[in-house]
Amino acid sequence: MDVKISVIVSMYNIEEFVEECVKSLVNQTLKDIEIILVNDGSSDGTYDIAQRFSNLYPHVQVINKPNGGLSSARNAGLSKAKGEYVAFVDGDDYVLPNMFEIMYENARENNADMVMIGYMRLLEDGTLNFDREMTEQKIFTHKKVIQGKSEIQNEVLAPMIGVLPESDNDIELNSCVWRNLYRKEVLDQCGVKFKSEREYISEDMMFHLELLPHLNIISTICKPAYIYRFNRNSLTKRYRPERFQKECFLYQSLLSKVSEMNIKDIDLRLKRSFIGRVRNCILSEIYANKNEDFWQRKQNIKKMLQNEMVASILQQYPIHQLNLKLRIYTHLMKYNNAIGLIILGLLYKRRYVRK
Repeated sequence: MDVKISVIVSMYNIEEFVEECVKSLVNQTLKDIEIILVNDGSSDGTYDIAQRFSNLYPHVQVINKPNGGLSSARNAGLSKAKGEYVAFVDGDDYVLPNMFEIMYENARENNADMVMIGYMRLLEDGTLNFDREMTEQKIFTHKKVIQGKSEIQNEVLAPMIGVLPESDNDIELNSCVWRNLYRKEVLDQCGVKFKSEREYISEDMMFHLELLPHLNIISTICKPAYIYRFNRNSLTKRYRPERFQKECFLYQSLLSKVSEMNIKDIDLRLKRSFIGRVRNCILSEIYANKNEDFWQRKQNIKKMLQNEMVASILQQYPIHQLNLKLRIYTHLMKYNNAIGLIILGLLYKRRYVRK
């Protein structure tokens, strides 16, 4: 059969979720698809479950590889994909039964190189939540077709990179790949691959930064059809001491790549995004660093804010244009008031957890 869509599923130690994910794919109303399950060196029962589905369904294949990370798994799937379009699904998520039929019809109708669809969050208590931030993204207010490289850069890539100072949210358009459809021919022609998340803290952003300048048409679908498993408390549970340096590296990488692009207000967007990422590093020190005492965490925060690039950006940024809550927190960052940041961070955590 002619394969309309290759669905690449990355899997690593997710045996409790993988069956729900793969069932949602084999039951798609669009039948001319192939499902490529990439087991990235799982040590639990993930591979066995994937292999069982492969034995039952001829359009399901399994790639079993040593652990190399999410980007490595996606690239392995891409190397085997034969579809006209390619989609990526994380193995602990799932999709609605008609998602790929809707997306493929939209792609053909608009001759789109990329199709974006809405998503819902699956919270820890099992409830589905239409992402509040998604409702505020102008690109998803109605079905839309974005044509031309300049329009794509300003209407899609720019809001993926960052927001303007007056925005209440740090994110205007999520840069995730897992709710999108991509024309395989374009991926092959421009040779875009995923860069390792072990090097880049936002591999999806880097993927789009390389791919979007090659696209001519992007279309959007307002219907939420991808179900993303959301862990509200992930910020409070996982501490990565190298995160701050990776955020600095990401900012410098983005800056070098967009410098030649004609994107409106890109400097403000980059700086706002970076300030938000540094703020999250600070909150991670407050919430998740269980290995060091209060005074060492305080010193870690002060060291971040004394970083030459961070201090320069905070000096240049129009903090007065932020909303009140962000204005207060960013002023504390600017003047390296670690104690004030910790107090506000703890107050925020108490309010956040009670929600």
